[in-house]
Amino acid sequence: MFKGREMVVNHCDVCNGERNLVEACPECDDGTLLEDMGPVDNYYGPYSPYEEYSGEVTSDESCMHLCRCPECNSEVTIPIH
Repeated sequence: MFKGREMVVNHCDVCNGERNLVEACPECDDGTLLEDMGPVDNYYGPYSPYEEYSGEVTSDESCMHLCRCPECNSEVTIPIH
């Protein structure tokens, strides 16, 4: 999103270590917490996990994190606002 001539940029609090992602698995009934596997963008290209990630997202986007349940192994994508 552009404001005037500048792009408005937000930072992902989870990527920058400012807060932890705490979400319960939607598949498990016992409230098992999901493990944060990092931003979904890290899984797109062959070198993505090795590239520097700034944790920046434009104001009209959410940083999407891939999460896995250690109990049932289901994977869930969680938007970070």
